[in-house]
Amino acid sequence: MSVNGDEGKRRAKRGATEAVDNRPFEEQLDELDALVATLEEGRLPLEEALTLYERGMRLAQACQRRLDDAELRVSALRATSLANDNESGEFTLESIDIEGA
Repeated sequence: MSVNGDEGKRRAKRGATEAVDNRPFEEQLDELDALVATLEEGRLPLEEALTLYERGMRLAQACQRRLDDAELRVSALRATSLANDNESGEFTLESIDIEGA
């Protein structure tokens, strides 16, 4: 989902000064998409473009960590399901401590 136009630019510039937070994954991905669109326009001064690029890299890393976490959770769910091998079809999700999450 892409945010275009003036709203996308304002959102991208505002996000460049905020720390990566605990917003839902989809919101962070939308912001990253807006940053990329703004940078691709190529109309920003160098320093502003660098600031947005840095913000985008932080968002990309945060999104990747969340995807890695989701993958581990699914793997744990599958492993637990196979280990239980019960007829009830129950699934249990075990907590996984992930560094830096």
